[in-house]
Amino acid sequence: MTENQDRSSSRPPVWFWSAIALGAALRFYLVVFTDGTQDVAIWERHARDVRDLGLIGYYHVDPSANHPPFITEVEALFLRVSDATGVPFRILLRAPFALLDLGTTFLLLLLFGECRWRFLAAAAYWLNPLSIIFSAYHGNTDSAVAFFLVLCVWLLSKQKLVAAAVFLGVSLWIKLPTILAIPAFVLFIPDWRKRFQFLAVCRCCRALDLRSCIIAGSGNHLENVFGYRAQLLHTTAGVPSWGPSVVLFSVIAPPQNWPLSFRPAVIFF
Repeated sequence: MTENQDRSSSRPPVWFWSAIALGAALRFYLVVFTDGTQDVAIWERHARDVRDLGLIGYYHVDPSANHPPFITEVEALFLRVSDATGVPFRILLRAPFALLDLGTTFLLLLLFGECRWRFLAAAAYWLNPLSIIFSAYHGNTDSAVAFFLVLCVWLLSKQKLVAAAVFLGVSLWIKLPTILAIPAFVLFIPDWRKRFQFLAVCRCCRALDLRSCIIAGSGNHLENVFGYRAQLLHTTAGVPSWGPSVVLFSVIAPPQNWPLSFRPAVIFF
């Protein structure tokens, strides 16, 4: 292969940039022109409670306070910006996570290195309906989980152990599911000394969010955040947006139209 051919194969093809533009346009439309799911209204209520009661007061008073303090304060800041500028909170809430999803896409591109399918893999993620829904429509912080996990994988692949641990610790300021990946990361690191170093750095970065420690003293933070219970993804009208029931019953009759003897099995599935 000549040098010019090698350079050509490393450049993103036109169709890839077209896919990026299409995904960006879809996300822009959802962020700016839709209301999102019920989580948008829930986050706005959380943000108003933090603004009116203060962060610690919010965790003491609101039994549904189930997000880490850092991201809760950030969303309260977005509410203040919304009140000051007139830009709807629903836009300020979702726009950063749509941009974060773009970061995940290009991290995937880096992770695939010189693989001939790297552009296809990155475009497939960027145009995946779930990534579009969670990043630009849902109105929650789920896209941060994907971003930080892929970032940690890429940093570890570059032997940047401390940086990976730092970002994993920071990810826990936003949402906790990344903690489930820690055993995999630890097993990926071959040396026990480096494993303990990774865990120690991650723990220190998590502890830098001192407000978590203060709030944890009341028990409210631990119970609400670590006992987080997920719910179905609904539109603001209460219609489920995604999931097995939506996919299944979009092609067959809903369970209430099935024979009575079949309903328990269908609902269980």
